[in-house]
Amino acid sequence: KVDLVLNAIVGIDGLKPTIAAIENNIDIALSNKESLVLAGNIIMKKSKENNVNIFPIDSEHSALWQCLRGEDINDVNKMILTGSGGPFRNLDYKNFSNITVKDALNHPNWSMGSKITIDSATMMNKGFEVIETYWLFNLDLDKIDIIVHPQSIIHSMIEFKDKSIKAQIGIPDMRIPINYALNYPKHSFLDMPSLDFSSISKLTFE
Repeated sequence: KVDLVLNAIVGIDGLKPTIAAIENNIDIALSNKESLVLAGNIIMKKSKENNVNIFPIDSEHSALWQCLRGEDINDVNKMILTGSGGPFRNLDYKNFSNITVKDALNHPNWSMGSKITIDSATMMNKGFEVIETYWLFNLDLDKIDIIVHPQSIIHSMIEFKDKSIKAQIGIPDMRIPINYALNYPKHSFLDMPSLDFSSISKLTFE
């Protein structure tokens, strides 16, 4: 008697548990992005056939999911994924040969596992997230944009056909999207600081 499976296994090893949960008609809070990157067509087809919900835990996809609530996907003009740019955003390319693993694991905003931190340092993670967005929301690739947002305060945005934009904003802390996936559709209480807008001098985009 399982209500929800949270799959946070790293890498390809997370694919079989995702499929097993779907085949057992269990909703999934999905943190294992490789499931969709490797087998999005299989996962989404099986989840539809088994009437299984997939609740995204990636901060960007959780943000898109929250922005879509109460909206018609057909009204979406584009989805905008934000990325911090990682620790080497301002490093001159000629100095890349001096980068160490320790440097790459020192993400400026997020505290995450080693693999996703390395993937974020190379921006490979953002490529994976485009694939995730494509499968999760059934959106054409030309409607998925990426913008570098170094502060990681805006987690993603949706632009509608009338050019209005909804954004999900908050402190960069993975407890927020995890909490939302576990308690959906409620935004249940989290004992953590609120975002202090008066302390933010600026939000920038590149």
